[in-house]
Amino acid sequence: MAASVLPSYCRSSSHKSIADSTKRLDEPKSAQFPERARNSRRNSSRPSNKPNSLALTRSSSALADSGSSMDAALQLFEKMNRSDAFIWNVIIRGLARNEGQQVHARLIKVGLDSDVYACDFLVEMYFSVGCVELAEKVFEEMPQRDLVSWNSMVAGYLTAGDGFSSLGWFREMVGSGYKPDSFGVIGALGSCSHGKLLEIWEGNSLPRSLQKCKSIHGYAIRKLLLPQVVLETSLVDAYGKCGGAVRSAERRFSLISEKNLVSWNNVLAAYVHNEKHQEALELFQNHVVEEESTALNRMQSQSLASFLPTQW
Repeated sequence: MAASVLPSYCRSSSHKSIADSTKRLDEPKSAQFPERARNSRRNSSRPSNKPNSLALTRSSSALADSGSSMDAALQLFEKMNRSDAFIWNVIIRGLARNEGQQVHARLIKVGLDSDVYACDFLVEMYFSVGCVELAEKVFEEMPQRDLVSWNSMVAGYLTAGDGFSSLGWFREMVGSGYKPDSFGVIGALGSCSHGKLLEIWEGNSLPRSLQKCKSIHGYAIRKLLLPQVVLETSLVDAYGKCGGAVRSAERRFSLISEKNLVSWNNVLAAYVHNEKHQEALELFQNHVVEEESTALNRMQSQSLASFLPTQW
C-alpha cells in the first residue's frame, strides 16, 4: 500500500525526504503511529527493516518520470543491489530523454554494460530519442543477444522510418538462428507497407511490398505462429496497404476468430485505402446489425468517418 503511493508523493514532495519515506515501508504497521515511530527508527539498521526493492524501484521510477535529476534517482539506487539490471531499466526508461547517455556511462561504471537486459533497454532508449546510430552501436557491441534485442532493432528502425533496414534486421535475425516471435513478425509486416517499398515494383508483376508481405506471412505459417489474433490483425493491415491486395486483407479478416475494434478498423481502412468505399460501408452496415455493443458501434462509426473521403 505504502509503496503504491510513492510515485505521487515523489511528484509532490521534496526529494530529500523520499529516501526517508522508503525506510518506513517495511516497518510493522503499528510503528507508523507517532508514539512508536522512535522505537522503529532505532531498529531501522536491522536487515529486516531495510527498504525493500519494490519500494525503492517505485521511488526511483517516480523520481525519473517526474523529470528529477539523475542523482536524485541514483541516491535510492545506491541502497540496492548494484548489479540489479531491472532497477537500471527503470532509471533508463525515466531519464532517457535528457540524460540517457549519462545513464549509459553509469552502466559501464558499475559493470552492467554487458548485461543483456540492460543493453536491451539501452537500445530501446536510443531509438526512442532518435539516436539510431547509438542504438545500433550498443547492439553490435553486446557480447550476447536475445530475442528482445533483435525485435528492438526491427521495431526501432521501423519507428525511425527506415523500412528497408527494419526488414534487413529481420532477415539477419532469421539468418542468425533466432526464431522470430509474433512481435518480430508484426514489426516486419509493418515494414512491408512502409515508405518506398510501396513504390518499388518487380517488373510487371507484384509490388515489392506485397512480395515481402507474402514471404513473411509464409514464414509465420511455417513456424506455427498462426492463428493469433494480434498477428492476424497485423496481416490485415499489411495486405490492406500493399498494392492490389485488398482481397488478401479481406480473407485474413474473415479468418480472425475473435474480431476486435482494431481488426474492424484495419479491414475498413484496407477497403478505403484501395478506394473500395462502397464495400467499406456495406461491411460496416452489416456489422452494425449484428453487433450488440452500442459503444463499439459509436467508435467504429467515428473510425469509418475518418477513413472515408469528405464526399461520402
